Amino acid sequence: MTSLVVTTPGGRTVHEPGTTVSIGRDHDCTIRLDSPVVSRHHGIFESEGGCWTFRDQSSSLGSWVEGQRVRELVLSPADEIVLGQGDKAVSIRVETQSLAQRPGGPLVADAALDAATLTAGDELLLECAGQSCRLATGQTAVVGRADDATIVSHNPRVSRHHLEVRHTGTQWEVVDTGSTGGVFTQGRRVARIPVSGTVEVMLGDPDVGERLLVSSQAAPSPARRADPLSRFADGVRRQHTTVAAVVVAALVVVGVGGWALARAVSGPSEPDLDRLARATVRVITDSGTGSGTVVDAERGLILTNAHVAAPNAPGQGVVQSELEQSLPPAPKTITIAVSGGRDQPAAERFRAEVVAADGYLDLTVLRITSDAKGSALSQGALDELVGVELASSAEVRSADPVWVVGFPGLAQSDAATFTRGVVSGTVHDKRLKGGVSLFNSDARLNPGNSGGLAADASGRIIAVPTLNKQSREDSLLAGLVPVDLARPLLDAAVRGRAYTSPWVAAETEGVVSDLTLGPAGTAPGIAAGCATGGTRSTSRLLGVLVTYRDLSELPHQDWLVTVTRKADGLRRIGRTSSAPQWPLRLPGSGCFTATVDIGEPLSPGAYVIEVGLGANHERIATLTYTLS
Repeated sequence: MTSLVVTTPGGRTVHEPGTTVSIGRDHDCTIRLDSPVVSRHHGIFESEGGCWTFRDQSSSLGSWVEGQRVRELVLSPADEIVLGQGDKAVSIRVETQSLAQRPGGPLVADAALDAATLTAGDELLLECAGQSCRLATGQTAVVGRADDATIVSHNPRVSRHHLEVRHTGTQWEVVDTGSTGGVFTQGRRVARIPVSGTVEVMLGDPDVGERLLVSSQAAPSPARRADPLSRFADGVRRQHTTVAAVVVAALVVVGVGGWALARAVSGPSEPDLDRLARATVRVITDSGTGSGTVVDAERGLILTNAHVAAPNAPGQGVVQSELEQSLPPAPKTITIAVSGGRDQPAAERFRAEVVAADGYLDLTVLRITSDAKGSALSQGALDELVGVELASSAEVRSADPVWVVGFPGLAQSDAATFTRGVVSGTVHDKRLKGGVSLFNSDARLNPGNSGGLAADASGRIIAVPTLNKQSREDSLLAGLVPVDLARPLLDAAVRGRAYTSPWVAAETEGVVSDLTLGPAGTAPGIAAGCATGGTRSTSRLLGVLVTYRDLSELPHQDWLVTVTRKADGLRRIGRTSSAPQWPLRLPGSGCFTATVDIGEPLSPGAYVIEVGLGANHERIATLTYTLS
């Protein structure tokens, strides 16, 4: 049996199995959210057969998971659901936990930590969000998102004034100051953490929150005081790798005889920006431009987004929730423009071809094949290329610095542009077996940045920026595809082997034998079964009964049902995809009902309903329905 833990901006609640939990703006909801973009009765959580399921209750602005609108979601151990859209949208964290092993809970003082043997030094060293500072006895540091915090974090899981680090007169301690997401150490949520030696604290989430290192130590000798960097590194090395940051301690007078700590911040070492500019290329196709990164200069291999150079690669239909015929065609030519360095314009030098593509991951590997005019490459033609080393994106943590390099169209410049930020958090994908599918970052992206370079402080590529897999169009967070996901594509390109995405199936066997209007469900989505009762809906929820046969036995089938109105040039008014319901396993032959939210009641006129199947939703059935 599992309990449900829901964390909202208003706090954290725990719900026992067998209960129904409603969430919305209305006062009678179990969990009430005060936001104009949240519907009065937005959604419910229900416990069924040992599992928890979230169901959107036909909310006006929808419920969203990883950028996809969901009507029904079987919850995993940890999910983040966004209710509504725009800057008033509310992000909630949902966890399912075994009753026997439920971690965390309400804020409590940890008795085991209180009983620990403490070593109270006269100063404390902090490292968080790429910043470092030193505290002396009598001084207090605040960590949070507010500009007046001693250490400022841009992680959205961190509250404005999340915690304080202070000295009680006998020991140092970390104190939660009423944060929304909580303070964690060793996976446990606590209210207060006495500091002994070096302590790792997570803010907002025990796994993907902001990481704070706190190190207490005995009073240093005068000779040691002259070298704060070595003093801090020695304290942290006992538990973590060397901290490559310069610690500058600054005290400012704030009154007669009074002292306060000024924020002492020094970012990590800066990568070779000239090299990054040379390694980042502009990718020019028939339909537009994007960016790319040279990852193997000797072979002329370039890593970019699928939607930049292979927009119809298998899986793009699932990502974009489009039918195959609506996807852009493969470009006829792909031109590569190369820059001579920072502030140097990129000039068209080569043509390239796609050698490996994964539409679901939105990744593509290109290989340079000729010069810009299509002629054979001359001896040494690739010598001007500069590549970058691949980092291990598995080692990337929230608050790590990131440099994004690319060629956004609005920059009005032919030179590469730079944006600096931090990794704000991670997005996990059930289809990738719970692996990280996206890093969120506060580094700004614009059209044209897609496919470019996201580098760490050492100048290694950690991710590929994408504007195709965003949580919302108005999101302030950038999406970065972890570079580790590209390694199988790069390996296939180097070995000259064909690559097939393991994350989607190019289903071509299924046949739709009948397509009719049927009873709509209570919420948009796909429900297995040949339901025939009820009446055809004339409300905003339209039911489509799909009868099929010869479907392959797969863990998940990707279906898409779209509804368009013939008036106004076949304007699409609704669609339902099986992607948010992963895994959706259907029998080889049978029926399912697709409930489509068309946003308004049906009015007289002609409607076209189309059904697509597979990685790119190849159209396999069409129904024209006329309402008089």
